[in-house]
Formats: sequence, structure tokens, C-alpha cells
Amino acid sequence: MPQHNTLNEWLAWLETLHPTEIELGLSRISTVARTLGFAPVMQSRDDSAPVACKLITVAGTNGKGSFVTSCEALFAHAGKTTGAYTSPHILAYNERIRINGAPVSDATIIHAFERIDLARGDLTLTYFEFSTLAAALIFRDAGVDYWLLEVGLGGRLDAVNCFFPDVAVITSIDLDHQNWLGDTREAIAVEKAGIIRPGIPVVCAEPNPPKNLTQILPQETFYIDVAFHVLQEAGRVRFFWTDAETTNSTSQVECALPLSSVAAALQVLSLEGYAVPGAALDQTISGLALAGRFQRKFLADGTEVVLDVAHNPAATQLLAKNLAANYEAQKFDALVAMMADKDIAAALQPMLQWVDHWYLLALADIPRAATPEQFRAQLLELGVAPENIYALEHTSDFFSTSDDSGVKTSAQASTAKRLLVFGSFYTVANVLNEIQ
Repeated sequence: MPQHNTLNEWLAWLETLHPTEIELGLSRISTVARTLGFAPVMQSRDDSAPVACKLITVAGTNGKGSFVTSCEALFAHAGKTTGAYTSPHILAYNERIRINGAPVSDATIIHAFERIDLARGDLTLTYFEFSTLAAALIFRDAGVDYWLLEVGLGGRLDAVNCFFPDVAVITSIDLDHQNWLGDTREAIAVEKAGIIRPGIPVVCAEPNPPKNLTQILPQETFYIDVAFHVLQEAGRVRFFWTDAETTNSTSQVECALPLSSVAAALQVLSLEGYAVPGAALDQTISGLALAGRFQRKFLADGTEVVLDVAHNPAATQLLAKNLAANYEAQKFDALVAMMADKDIAAALQPMLQWVDHWYLLALADIPRAATPEQFRAQLLELGVAPENIYALEHTSDFFSTSDDSGVKTSAQASTAKRLLVFGSFYTVANVLNEIQ
């Protein structure tokens, strides 16, 4: 067993353990899971992991983290305990593994890592496989009522699919990670639907599911706009969902998270037979928040900062919709960086009307990141004036009070007093580290 004293040392070692960062497939994780006392990838829930809990697995292009966060809050108000596994993290790895909404300690994660390392023998695991097994051990040890498992990539061959769910949720189907999942919504839908098992209910929050997905989904599927739906009126929202006998609803509330994900969580809560009293439910929904999802902060000088991890066209379309609902025609400066393998032009298109000045961040330590030069070329093709585009070597360059780089002078010349940060989890993390 490797001798690692800190969580950061373990994480650095995990990044070197397997030959490739991503290798989809269930054979490795299934083997180690069995050694750890789990019986994964079974066709009957009776044969699955011997734990007195229920599992909810969520796949989807966007909205998975918001769904899990919503479930954490809703199940807590229903008196149930939860273990949530999400990815990626923004500031700390511990964000990925939570008990009742709180990140677990370094020591808890290290203890799980040590047990996994003993169990794997000579078999190598990817970073995500190791993390998934750690979450499973921690949740089993804690004896929580519900495991909330977010798929990392796709669904069918994702490590999370090692465990048999009691409910499967699909939040959305859009183009992203095409190199792994396919170039069409239909192909991606097949991968997402791989989390479904015979005999379990499915909740589908995708309002426009590909035809092949509706053919795959079982009869007991609860569709948005059919079994549950969202009604928006004058900047507020009302949620409707069904149980075995009736249709239920909230009052008109404010909600900062993607509405379809919250609605799906309400439908899942109902399927599990729980209800939250009306006033408490409204308060819970109004208080939902998740770092990097239309997150708003104010700097000491009064500048408002909106941070969103939107990194594909569907996500930036939702971001633009949220801006329209909250800011009318007001303009922002944008601090942005994206991965080079994304459809950058399509992701930027919805944001053009909201941005006056573009500050392009170099993520030099991220090999996949697009360079400011690549980003600038895309903006120029979209018609952005070159004098409104600035390259930044470091995030701190934007927030510096000195004038020697010229960057802060340009920012001060803007009348926006509003900063929009988007494009990737890394972008949001860099800015949060700078301003917090």
C-alpha cells in the first residue's frame, strides 16, 4: 500500500495509477466492488449491494448536480438521511462526497481509499472509479437512507452504473462529450438510458426526448410536462407533480436552480412516498443554491459577480435565459475559459448580447483548455470587436489594482460593474479562489 499522509497526496497518486484518465467500462470497478462486499451490476435489486438503503442514480448532459442538491434538501425535510456523490468539484475534492449535505472529512476519504487500495490487488482503477468506490464505502458505513449518485460521463459504462438503482433519473439530453458518447442526441440518449434497470421507475426531465429514448424508457416513466411540470409567472415559479392519487403543487416561489431538475427531485420524493409540508416545502425550494450554478456574489467595490459552470451550448442557453429573467438588458464584462474540445462558438452565441468586454483566461495547467488565442479567433468570427477582447495570463490580472498590465485599466473603463464568469468548472474555481 502506498504511504500517503494527506488527501492531496492520495489524489495526486490516483491521477497516476491508471494509464488513461478516462476508460469507460464496468469490469474493473465491479471486480473491486465485489471484494469490498458489494454485488454490483445485477439484474435484480435483491442481488445488489447488501445495504439497507435506496439508490437514486441520475444521468444527463446538464442539471445533474442541481437535481442531487434538490434531493438532499427535500429528503432532509422529509426526515431522511442522504449520501450524495457528484462531480467534478469546484474548490475541494470533499465536495464530491457529502453526508446530509455536508462534505465528509479528509480522514474519512483517506480511510476509504486505504480499503480500496487493499481490495484492488494488482488491478488499476481510474481516478473516478476509485472515487466512486470511496463514496459507496462511506455511504454504507454511515448507514444513510438514500444514496444519490451522479453519473460522471454517459451512463451505460460509467462507474456509477456499477450499482443497481431503485429510481433512475435523466435530467437532459444534449450534445457534449461527443468523442465518448456519440455525435447525435439519439446516440447520447442510448448512453444515458443505460442506467435503467428492469422494474424500476424512471423520471425524465428532458422536455424534448429523442424518439429512440421514449422507445427505450419503460412504461413506468414519469415525463416532465406530463406527470410533472413547471409554471413560470412574473419571475416566480410553481411546481406540479403527481403521486398515486393526486396532483400536488407548491405555491409561487423563487428558485435559483434549473427548474426541470428541481421538478424532477419533487417527483422522485413523491415516488418514494414522502411529502414536505407546504410552507416548509416553499421555503426549501426558495433556499436551494449550488456553487457555480447562477451563483451571485458582490465584491467590496460593489461589482456584482455571476458565476456559472455552463460549458456547452445547452447550458449557456439556460444561462442566457436566467440573465434575461434577472437583468433585462444590462451588460456584463465576461471572464471566461473553456475546454478546447467543446463547441466554443455555439456556446458563446447565446452570451453575445450580454457581454461588452471579454477577458479570456489562460488555464495553462489544464492541457484540454482552449488558449486565449483560440478563444479570440472564435469571438472575432462571431463579430466581436477586437478592442473588446483581452487576454489574461492569470485570474489575478483581472482583479489587480495596478495598471502596469493594462488589463485593470480596461476593466475600470467599462461601465458594466457586473462580471459574468462561465465556461468551465476550472474557470469558476479560479475566480472563487481569487475573490473569497
